[in-house]
Amino acid sequence: LTMSDRIAVMQAGKILQVGTPREIYDSPTHRFVADFIGDINILEGAIEKWDGGTATVRLKDGTPVSAHLGPEAARSGDVSVAIRPENARLAGAGETPTITGILENVVYFGAATNLRLRLATGEEFVIRNPGAVDEGRYQPGAAIGAVLPPDLIRVLA
Repeated sequence: LTMSDRIAVMQAGKILQVGTPREIYDSPTHRFVADFIGDINILEGAIEKWDGGTATVRLKDGTPVSAHLGPEAARSGDVSVAIRPENARLAGAGETPTITGILENVVYFGAATNLRLRLATGEEFVIRNPGAVDEGRYQPGAAIGAVLPPDLIRVLA
């Protein structure tokens, strides 16, 4: 991403998305593009309603989430939504989480800590928390809540 002003991401000879490195990373339009560039959480659901550039997607566990709806994304039916691990955050005390899961492991990387959750649907979800976390509080097997900012969730084509 650091060697180009613009990038074209192709799959099987077809251009899926063209944009700046930031556009490709922050706003992938297709599942292939999302998987190709960096780590990402992808959850399955169905469009419940949409208005302009925003959709309400009901995840497989029944949780409704608001997500950005790009021009190529489906307007109905089953869809995938995506959010980068660094854009999800741990729910604070008294805060209502967007999703919850069971903590499987915690990996400290120095500048960040990855918390890997298993959702009730069986889907895996990673939160990349800046810096360290209280390891006494975040033990495998604990129920963990995550907040997903709607403007950072993307409905994929």
